[in-house]
Amino acid sequence: MEFDTPTQWLTAAEISAILRVTTQTVRNLTYSHGLPVVKVGHSLRFPRDKFLDWLRDRADETRVKAIEAFLTKDKPQ
Repeated sequence: MEFDTPTQWLTAAEISAILRVTTQTVRNLTYSHGLPVVKVGHSLRFPRDKFLDWLRDRADETRVKAIEAFLTKDKPQ
């Protein structure tokens, strides 16, 4: 992971809302399917770019583009 640009982080709750699964399923995905995660204390944080890369490997491009659009709609310009 590069440190020259700020990383946008997602929470387990945000990932679960995006994927429409429970937060427990998100935790399971980190352990059984290699979903990239950083543990901060007792919390899990997911680097946005690594999450999108992980998703690209598992979903069709239309779904990935829809999720990217969803993630950037609230991003300040």
